[in-house]
Amino acid sequence: MPLQVVSGFVARHKADEQDASGDLLARFLRERRARITLAEAGLPGRRGSRTGTLSQEDLAHLTGYSARTVGALERGGQHQATPDLLEALATALRLSPDERHTLWYLAVKAPPPALPQPPGELDPGLARLVEVTDPHPAFAAGIARNVLAQNRACTEWGTDPLAMPEGQRNATYWVFLNPHARHVFVHWEAEAARVSLGIMRSQLVRVPHDEQLKAAIETLCDLSPDARRLWRTTDAVAPYPTPTVTMRVPGHTDPAQANDGEYHVEATAIRVSPANPDTACSMTAFLLPSKHACRYPVPSQQACTACTREASRPD
Repeated sequence: MPLQVVSGFVARHKADEQDASGDLLARFLRERRARITLAEAGLPGRRGSRTGTLSQEDLAHLTGYSARTVGALERGGQHQATPDLLEALATALRLSPDERHTLWYLAVKAPPPALPQPPGELDPGLARLVEVTDPHPAFAAGIARNVLAQNRACTEWGTDPLAMPEGQRNATYWVFLNPHARHVFVHWEAEAARVSLGIMRSQLVRVPHDEQLKAAIETLCDLSPDARRLWRTTDAVAPYPTPTVTMRVPGHTDPAQANDGEYHVEATAIRVSPANPDTACSMTAFLLPSKHACRYPVPSQQACTACTREASRPD
């Protein structure tokens, strides 16, 4: 087939894609506009209005853009929507997080920037998921990895960020600042330390201007020489580079025990986020093999031998 024919076909295909996308965007905007009443938008009623819903002129007024701009989008024209225009439309049309993402994909074929999240806000569905994941250790954390909830199994297996001082109830802080973390994770640096920092770095890529996250990273590097070293020398940006994490069974977390290998358990590490694409919190779970997914005495009833030994050492 001649090159010019192929080029023409590709050009027509791209044009068809643009037309289809523009048509879907137009229908999406018209349908969403028809759902908002004048009263809901805080606008006075309009005499002679058959529906009492927003007109193009009303939407233009609410967004601060011209009716010509709004009309072009609703007709499926080739108008190039700016991020500010899309965010103004999302606000005026009271779009849900999923609808906001749909708007951006239809308009610019890209996801919207993440919205800032109130600190300490936990998705109710995620909180329930953490609970029902028991007897597999699981916890939920916010954008800076501040722990918002954890299940009983998380405490039983020794991963207990909520036992940290109030200002340090953070999953990554626990990995670096609680000595017991090095007893729980057999390959502490590779499977806990580096991975935890990789998660924080991936969060920083997602929301580079989040002050809480930047402050958490700075404080961690100030408090932990290991965190400072790894943050400077590694560039991992991934939740979990390996599907498994090797942990020691509760009550047998001493690396110096003679038969240490008998108490190693390979858990599948996963991270789960809610359906809401703008929710900053996520759940981390360690899915245990069936024979290990059972109850163990809580840590207060089974002090870690290695922790006891290290605590008794003279300074």
